[in-house]
Amino acid sequence: MARVTHITYDPEDPATYEKFRMPDSSFHSEKYRLMMQCISKVSNSKILEIGCGTGIYTRFLVNDFEHVIATDLDGSMCSQAQTLIPKAKVLVADACKLPFHDASFDGVFGVSILHHVPDRALAFREVFRVLKPGGWFAFCEPNKYNPLTLAVQIHFREPALTFGGMRKDATAAGLIVTGGKTILLRSPRTSAWTDKIPGWKFVEQFVSLLHLGFSVYINGKKR
Repeated sequence: MARVTHITYDPEDPATYEKFRMPDSSFHSEKYRLMMQCISKVSNSKILEIGCGTGIYTRFLVNDFEHVIATDLDGSMCSQAQTLIPKAKVLVADACKLPFHDASFDGVFGVSILHHVPDRALAFREVFRVLKPGGWFAFCEPNKYNPLTLAVQIHFREPALTFGGMRKDATAAGLIVTGGKTILLRSPRTSAWTDKIPGWKFVEQFVSLLHLGFSVYINGKKR
């Protein structure tokens, strides 16, 4: 009998991060689609991704934009992301102290990064600083109002966020919030079978109206 080796999820280990995040899952492509559906995708835009991890969402960004700079605080994550996504420029950077000039980017993007940031208000001020006037931002986080998501976050000793909380910090930073809601009733692991259920997206849309999606996104622009 083959021996089964149990691998414990370590969010700071690129190997287990990739294994448990399942980059090829439709969970990620659908999340990206929903986050970006109201964003104007001008191909020659210069885009900053904050908290890129191993590049799961960087893959989508480089398909839509010619100039993508992806950042993460973890150097090992950056190394793997650069190897996997050579079209992007990947750098180690702190979301609360971005190493870029003012008004450098047309868009700022991040998934599951803000709940790791100790000072989200400061992070949004940095987003405001590096965005060009008229530039857009889009972030997506675990939804505090979904009981299962909240339980998972508590298990990993990480917070979950709300649209209202992110809107407060973004607005205080001077950004204009133009959209956002809770989305998805699936995980990377369950997407393989939810994709096969007729009408599942309609179920997700209904759950979104109740603010109970697994994730919550926010987007907007700099005046």
